[in-house]
Amino acid sequence: MQFIGFHNSTGIAARENIIATETATFVENMLKSGVILLCNTNIKFSGQNSLYGTTNNPYNLTRIVGGSSGGAGCIVSATGVPFGVGADIGGSIRMSSFINGIFGHKTLPDIGPNDRQYPSHSDNQQKYMLATGPMCRYTHVDLSKPCYFYVDEVDAYCVNKLDPEQKLAHRQVVQHFENTYKIHVTRFNRRRYPVSL
Repeated sequence: MQFIGFHNSTGIAARENIIATETATFVENMLKSGVILLCNTNIKFSGQNSLYGTTNNPYNLTRIVGGSSGGAGCIVSATGVPFGVGADIGGSIRMSSFINGIFGHKTLPDIGPNDRQYPSHSDNQQKYMLATGPMCRYTHVDLSKPCYFYVDEVDAYCVNKLDPEQKLAHRQVVQHFENTYKIHVTRFNRRRYPVSL
């Protein structure tokens, strides 16, 4: 997220000396509500980049922090800050939160403003997929309220098929939610929503 006067390299060596000349609207809104900005954290797909190096998982230094919001996930998990903010297209909030053992929420696009971020969301698919959202250690959620969907196979060339053990564990989680909370868990039809992640 851009913050005026802070480095805005996004972990890219060629952008090492880029300083933000404006503040992302999402950050402006948080500042108006009384939030105190403490830091800007490391990014990239696994929390590693050529400019700032590798962010280590706070629970196991040999593990990754996820990405691209891995720096935020790590510092929240390590109790360095009470909460963080991430931007998510393909799992940046969700995977970083999962890997660091915290709660993260990818909101619907445009629930929170996504403008003045780098890279910008110029193309149509990215515009409808990018969401800015919170990351924190704890939150209260009534698990009987949300709608639940699951994906048991992803038809994509870059994703491995699930092993039988993974499929069994996956099914057990679905059954747990159905039995414990008396809710229906729906299999997500990715072909029906081709740009959803």
